[in-house]
Amino acid sequence: MFCLSFFFLFFFFFFVESAYPDLAVLNANFVQEPRTECRYFQCWCGACDIYTKNGSQLHFGRHQYLGYTLCHYCHTGVLVGLCISTQRPPGFPPGPIPLPFLGNINLFMNKHGAHVTLSQLAKRYGGVVSVKIGPIWKVVLCNIEMTKEALLKRSVDFAGRPDIYSVKLFTQGYKNIVFSPYSEAWKLHRKLAHSAIRHFASGKALEDMIFTMVPKMAQVIDSHDGSPFDPKLTVRIAIYNILATMCFGHDYGFDDPKLQLWMDLYDEQAKEFSKGIAADVIPVLQGVKTPGYKKVIKFMEKFFRPFQEELGEHKVNFDTDNVKDLIDCLLKEQHQTASEETERAHVLTDTHIVQTLSDVFSAGSDTTVTTLRWAIAYMAEYPEVQTRVSQEIQQVIGNRHPSLNDRDMMPYTEATIMEIFRCGSLVPLGVIHATTRDTLVSGYSIPHGTWVFVNHWGLHHDENEWQDAFQFKPEHFLDDAGRIVQHPNSFLPFSAEIFLLFSWLIQHYTLSKAPGLEEDTVIQADLTDFAFRRPKAFQIIAVKKC
Repeated sequence: MFCLSFFFLFFFFFFVESAYPDLAVLNANFVQEPRTECRYFQCWCGACDIYTKNGSQLHFGRHQYLGYTLCHYCHTGVLVGLCISTQRPPGFPPGPIPLPFLGNINLFMNKHGAHVTLSQLAKRYGGVVSVKIGPIWKVVLCNIEMTKEALLKRSVDFAGRPDIYSVKLFTQGYKNIVFSPYSEAWKLHRKLAHSAIRHFASGKALEDMIFTMVPKMAQVIDSHDGSPFDPKLTVRIAIYNILATMCFGHDYGFDDPKLQLWMDLYDEQAKEFSKGIAADVIPVLQGVKTPGYKKVIKFMEKFFRPFQEELGEHKVNFDTDNVKDLIDCLLKEQHQTASEETERAHVLTDTHIVQTLSDVFSAGSDTTVTTLRWAIAYMAEYPEVQTRVSQEIQQVIGNRHPSLNDRDMMPYTEATIMEIFRCGSLVPLGVIHATTRDTLVSGYSIPHGTWVFVNHWGLHHDENEWQDAFQFKPEHFLDDAGRIVQHPNSFLPFSAEIFLLFSWLIQHYTLSKAPGLEEDTVIQADLTDFAFRRPKAFQIIAVKKC
C-alpha cells in the first residue's frame, strides 16, 4: 500500500511539474488578476477553486500549490484503498468481485433469497465460495464434501462464533450457548446445560409434556368445525406451552396472558435486532451510548425480567431431591459445581441459567413452530403422502398415543418428516460459524476469525446428490426395501423433535386446502427474514377422524 501510494504521489508531482513548469512560481502568491478576466472551474474535491487565463496557465485560489497536490494525493490514496479493499486475502476461496464499500450485497437484492444466490455462485466457483458483505469477508460451504471437511475433520477450527457487538450485549458477555465463542468454559456450560435439557426434552418426560398439552390443541382445532383457518397461532401456542412446562413447570391454558407475553417478547426481539446496530459494523462506536446501544439495554431489561422472576421463585422453593423442571435441573447443577470450588463454579451463574433458558425458548420455539407449519402445508399439498402416513400410523399405533419407540416401526412417516426438513430447510444458512485459528478447507486459506456459513438449503437441493432434488418425495430417504436410509449424504437437518406432534396430528385429522383454493399451492416461502425460511401464511381445513 505504501509503495503504491508513493508511486502515485511521485507520478503526480512529476506530471504537474512537467506540464506546467511555471506553476510553482505562479502559486507563490494568490492570483492577483481580477477574477472576471479569468475562466473558473472547481477541483472535484469541491475545495479547490482553480482559474485559467489565456488557456495555458493555472492560477489557484484558496489553496496554494502544496495544498492542491495533497488534495489529489488523498484522492489517489482513497482510490487505491478502495481497489485494495476489493482484493481477496491470499489463498482465499474464489467468488464474485465485490464493489467498494458495498461488497457483494448487490447480488443478494433479489426475490430468491441468499441461499439460492449462493447455490448459483457455487455452480460457477465450486463448493467453497467467498463473498464480501460491507467490510466483512464471509466463506460459504456449498457442498457436503466441503462441509464435512470443515465441521467434522477440522471441527475445532470452525467451532467459533463471530464477535458481534449487539449479540455480545444481549448475551451479557456471551454467557449463552448458541452464540458464545469456543472455549473450555463454553464446552463445560454446554455439557451441563445439555445434560439438564435432555432430562426433560427426551423420552417419557417429553411424551408426558406433549400429551398433557394436545387436548387443548385439539379443542382449538375442533372449534373451527371444518372451516378454513391459519394453523400458525394454534401451533405456536402449543409449542410455547410445551416449552413453558419444560422450563418453568407451568401448565398454561391456551388463552393464558403469560403465554402471550412470551410470544410478544420474542416477536419484538426478532423485529428489533434482525438488522443489528451501527456498532456492529463501526467498532469505534462500541461502548458509546448510541440510540442503538440504548435500545438494546432497554429491551434487555424487559426481555429477561420474566426469566429472572421465574428463577428467583424457583430458588426460594428449590428442593434438590424434587427436581420438577429445567430451572430446578440447572439449579441442581449450579449447586453441585459451586461446591467443587473449581473453575466449574463460574460457568453456571444465575446469568448463565437465564441465558440458557432464553436459548431453549429461542431455538425450540421458532424451529419447531416453523417445521410443523411446513409439515401441515406439505400434507395439505400432497394428500397421497398424507394418506400413506395415516395408514402407517393406524397400523402401528392404532388409537393410543404415539411414542418415540414407534419410530423404528414407521419408516414412511420418518422419511416424510425427513423430507419436510429437507424441502423446508428452515434455517437455510445455519448458525454462523467463525474460525478459531488460521486453517484450510479444500486447500484454501481461511484466516482466523473468518465468518463461515453452511448453505443447508444448497446441500438439501444439490442435484448431484439428490435425484429430483426439487420434488417432495419421502422416497428420498427410503431404500428399495422401504427401510430408512441411515445417514443419507448431503442431509443436515436442524435438530427438532416433531415426530410425536406430527404423528398425533395426522392420527386424528385429515388436512386439506381451503375450498376454492385447491389449485393454489400452499408451499411458498416467506423470504423477508434472512435467517429463517418460513412458509407464507396459508389456510387449511382440519377434519377430525372418527
